[in-house]
Amino acid sequence: MPAILRSPLVQVCCLITLFCVVWMSGWLPAVTLTFHDDDAHVMRVALSYAWHTFLTNPAAYQELSTAHYMPWVLWSYQIDLWLAGDANPLVFLIHQALSLSILISLISVLAWRVAERYSAGMIALLLLLTHPTLFQLLTENYTRHYVEGGISITLSTLGLLQWWQTARARWWWLCLGFYALAVLAKEIYLIVPLLYFWLPQFSFSWTNIKRISGLMFGYFCVAVAYLFLRQMMLSTVGGGMEGIALLPLLVEVWQGLAQVTQWFVEQNVAVLVAVVCAVVFGKSRFAVVLWLIITLIFLMFPAVFAPHLWRSPSEHAARILLLSYLFLTLFSAVQLAKSPIIHRVSFIYSGIILLFLWGVFVAVQNHTYAQKAENSTNQLIVNALLASPPVYDALVAPKGFVMGELHWTVRYFRGSSPELLWLEQDTIQRLQTGKTVGYIDEGCHCLKRLETTPQQCRVYLPSDAIQAIFRYEPSGQLMWDIQLNGRKGEAGVFFLDRQHVAPLRAFTARVSRARQGEEYRFYFTGDNGECWVSPIQKIVF
Repeated sequence: MPAILRSPLVQVCCLITLFCVVWMSGWLPAVTLTFHDDDAHVMRVALSYAWHTFLTNPAAYQELSTAHYMPWVLWSYQIDLWLAGDANPLVFLIHQALSLSILISLISVLAWRVAERYSAGMIALLLLLTHPTLFQLLTENYTRHYVEGGISITLSTLGLLQWWQTARARWWWLCLGFYALAVLAKEIYLIVPLLYFWLPQFSFSWTNIKRISGLMFGYFCVAVAYLFLRQMMLSTVGGGMEGIALLPLLVEVWQGLAQVTQWFVEQNVAVLVAVVCAVVFGKSRFAVVLWLIITLIFLMFPAVFAPHLWRSPSEHAARILLLSYLFLTLFSAVQLAKSPIIHRVSFIYSGIILLFLWGVFVAVQNHTYAQKAENSTNQLIVNALLASPPVYDALVAPKGFVMGELHWTVRYFRGSSPELLWLEQDTIQRLQTGKTVGYIDEGCHCLKRLETTPQQCRVYLPSDAIQAIFRYEPSGQLMWDIQLNGRKGEAGVFFLDRQHVAPLRAFTARVSRARQGEEYRFYFTGDNGECWVSPIQKIVF
């Protein structure tokens, strides 16, 4: 072996390069993906108001959420839309990739600073470069407030360590400033300072009680200011918790506990193995395990109030449980770096090989996921909406399409966009006026021009044939009930401004705030060819 390759620094650089190649190859498929899920709605709210409105106008902010106060995500979208001057998914992807890369780097630096060993930073870095859920976060722009909140809280922690070491006031202010940014990104980061007592540098004694008290007072002031602002912005809807019954919520948590646990184990295999090794080969095993369990319960407790997590962990757990698995990564890196086992060459080589193979497996999984998403209905319609110049004058919106508000964003920047068609009579009318209409051909699962007139509706019922009740309250509580009187088929509500169809006969829940005068209409498509739409009505409150 050449002498240069025997250098520890060169070996570390080669190792990082190898894992970075696997990491980048695993993230590369994200380039082929586009906007989905909540992206369209967040973009519309972000473009509708100035940035400071989300600090002062409750009605404007509540168009995003009536349950959580997280204005950072709107500001982040505003930055990308301003930079791109359009709805450009590549700009959003670059932003998301940079944010995740910075988070990975900062967690690694934090592990090094806490353990005071560079090996802790290396362990954290390799664990995060091969973590499967980060690719999911990469492809979901609307999760960036979790990621960028993680960046802010990590910078706050690094500032704390620097202040503790130097006692310079500027580090104290930076620590609290980044903490404030973190809680504006997501309220889950409010509780993080309570974990700082785990840091070995942060020890209690009569000589430093004054410094600890000053620090805690600073955190307390920031937390109170945030909670006051949150209450002001969400007070008209109960501060984000109104309408949640505890018993049904706990039942839902219990029913979803098994699948959430399964998801967590499957996605964190490498991290959990590292945690087990850290405990087994460390000191004071019982105390460490007890403290670890208590800390995880503490970090995951807020997830109890996120019922969507327990219903569908594959869609929501990656972001909601981000803080938990980042903490486990940090814990395992610090503990392993301090353990005698880290000096065994066989242990190091075995760990690197297994982690590398895990990283290759994750990269293959990412490619498989991207291929499925690339051929999805959402991808086809969104790409057609974003096409410049547009290929079609109008597009038949498929069932389950939730990106209808994207047409508003496209029109905001370009002045026009392909029209989305949800009702058969609208499609027929466009064809009769000579418009080119695109639809998804299920045979090839591709977009084609619609040449024949659809004939699902054979009988059009009069406007008063079906009765429906609709009620929206300023608190965000929305309900409707469509009386079908024995008829069978699909019924629901079409929200014209949002270009969104809710195919539900009856519905009651709290949703994001509607706009005064927002238009909607009921519809029914019967199994026997009957079709019905109500007159257009407006939400008034």
